Amino acid sequence: MSQDSNNALRQKLIDEIVEYETLVTHPPTNPLVLEISDMNDLPNLLIKARIAFKLTQQELAVLSDRTPAQIKAFEEKNYHNASFLDFLTISKVLGIQIINGEFVAQIDDFYKQELMNVRQEANLDISMKALLDKGVRAIIKVIPFTFY
Repeated sequence: MSQDSNNALRQKLIDEIVEYETLVTHPPTNPLVLEISDMNDLPNLLIKARIAFKLTQQELAVLSDRTPAQIKAFEEKNYHNASFLDFLTISKVLGIQIINGEFVAQIDDFYKQELMNVRQEANLDISMKALLDKGVRAIIKVIPFTFY
């Protein structure tokens, strides 16, 4: 490989790292302006918006009425395996619109409330599981086992 191609690959990697760091530090309550240079990159908007809004694949699945496995498969294949309806639904959940020639993503109030509900239920499930785990341990400690 020539020095020029090594430098180009290095620069591309640096650009991708900078972009990822920008996405993960983006305040999820702020609108996100996304850019693509090619229509083939359109599916990347969905992945970038999900990351910037701090949504897990599980949360996006609930909000879009899809399964977590579907969201994972969509992202792994860059949404090439998603139907047009899947693509539109997820775009709507993420609030992706074209405003003045730019792609802008902002989750609307309905989906923000739904996300809060999903996260609250997940925390309750985790808390309940922790309590049940402790309860099971307590029962095991109290009830001696006798083997015959």
